[in-house]
Amino acid sequence: MCHNADFDHPESESAMKDEGPDALPLAIVLKAAPDIGHYAADPLQSWQDLTTMADFVRPMLGITAENWQFARQRLGDRTARIALACILQRFSAIRNPGAYLRRLTLVEDFRPGPMVMALLRSADPARG
Repeated sequence: MCHNADFDHPESESAMKDEGPDALPLAIVLKAAPDIGHYAADPLQSWQDLTTMADFVRPMLGITAENWQFARQRLGDRTARIALACILQRFSAIRNPGAYLRRLTLVEDFRPGPMVMALLRSADPARG
């Protein structure tokens, strides 16, 4: 019996979690959480750029490599990176970013959309 070995790897599982109707456009994520772009030499224009910046700022937030790997496996790469950008955006209000990220990984079927939308609402002066 032949099977697709890719499905045996956590990376494939996390990639599958990143797809779906709740996929957020990068532009919306960056509008909601622009602070991550401040660490880049050039404007972030791709998910790979966000990946690079997430990997760069993660240790500055005090998120351990183990906690980050767990979040990526549990949430999926894209969702984990969106969550990290949102955590960075609210860094002054989050006492322990590593614990906060770990908590998000425990939420059943976590989706970053509400987190991103809350940041958008809080940044919109018309909504007050």
